[in-house]
Amino acid sequence: MNSSPKLAGVLGAIALFSTANTALIALLTTSRILYGVSNDNSLPKIFSKTLKARKTPWVAGIVALVLSIGLLPLGQVETLASVASFTTMIAFIAVNFALIALRINQPERERPFRIPCAFKSIPILPVLGILSCLIFLFQFDRQIYFVGLIALACSAGIYFIFSKLKGGLPL
Repeated sequence: MNSSPKLAGVLGAIALFSTANTALIALLTTSRILYGVSNDNSLPKIFSKTLKARKTPWVAGIVALVLSIGLLPLGQVETLASVASFTTMIAFIAVNFALIALRINQPERERPFRIPCAFKSIPILPVLGILSCLIFLFQFDRQIYFVGLIALACSAGIYFIFSKLKGGLPL
């Protein structure tokens, strides 16, 4: 008796469940990020509206869903995952760079944590984080760079427009 069709069915079900779980996590994470940025007054307050009973950010959740649906024409799940990975690597680079810049520009500032392994005033771990992210950035197809850069440009544009409307950023 050949068990490979049964095994293939089980593996297919696991893959389907895993993909659905990843999509759910991405939607929840995106809605929470929109909610947090809105609470920080960097996006309109509408994104921080929550359901009274559950305290979940429902407007941010709907926006995350609409954005996800808007990305469906890109095609395969791998493409969407790659775009998310690309933008995440860019975010990690920015965070590590900001950490290094703050350590150099404000060395006397009180901090809730210390990063071990510094060379003079430059922390080594964030430098390694930037280098590893740069290595990962060279692994994508050309389409991912194009879509990822458009997504980053749109995000930055929304942030700067909203900040300008609030009177926060001089342009």
